[in-house]
Formats: sequence, structure tokens, C-alpha cells
Amino acid sequence: MTRIYFTAFAFGPWVAAVAGGLGTSLVDATTGYAQWAIFSLLVHGIQGYVAGLLTRRIPGLYGQLIAVSSGGLILIVGYFFAGILLTGIGEAVTGVLPNVLQALSGGIVGIPLFAAVLRAYPPLAQWGAFGHWTE
Repeated sequence: MTRIYFTAFAFGPWVAAVAGGLGTSLVDATTGYAQWAIFSLLVHGIQGYVAGLLTRRIPGLYGQLIAVSSGGLILIVGYFFAGILLTGIGEAVTGVLPNVLQALSGGIVGIPLFAAVLRAYPPLAQWGAFGHWTE
């Protein structure tokens, strides 16, 4: 999650969609969870795209919080429905809490990480979602 949010904040929606979707699906495909790969590609790709788009449209910390909340909702709902298809409703329900925690931890780490990197390397603001944002 952290990498998806950081990428969305730093480089915008398309890079975050590719990094989130492709990265996660490749991990699934190579670590014994290949049945989840297509869902990871879609869910994390959409999550990264939406987070990047929202941070581009709504600057600052407020935009980041909205992006993390929206991205987390996409993650939770997306994996819930994927879980229903792959494992059934019972296991899909048990996956909701870990996905909530995963979404929260990604935002808790991703927002301050981006702020720290931006302070250390200000030209980063010219590359992505925060080209118009200064703090």
C-alpha cells in the first residue's frame, strides 16, 4: 500500500496504476497466489489511479487523506468481491479486517513518507500529482 500511495502522490495516476496493479499482480503470480493476480492487477491498478487523480485535483494533505480513504475503499470492496468469487462469502468476510488494516497502514506510512521525500528532494514536486503544491 505504501508504494501505491507514494507513487500516486509523487508521479500521478498513470504511474501509480501501473506500479500498483502490475507490481502486486506479479507478486501474486510468483508466490503461489496466481488465482488472485488478475484481481490484484485490477483492484490495485484502480486504487493507484484514483489516488493519483484525487491528489492531482485536490492539493495538500486534505487531498492525500481523501485519496487514501478512496483507495482504501476500492481495496476493501474490490478484494471482498474477488474473495466471494474465489473462496466464498465466508472467507471474503474474514478478509475485510486485514484489508482495512492494510489500507490504513499504507496511508499512515505513505503520507509522511511522501512529505519527507518531498522535503529532502523538492524537485519531486514537479514530476507528479503535486506539481502545483508547495508547503
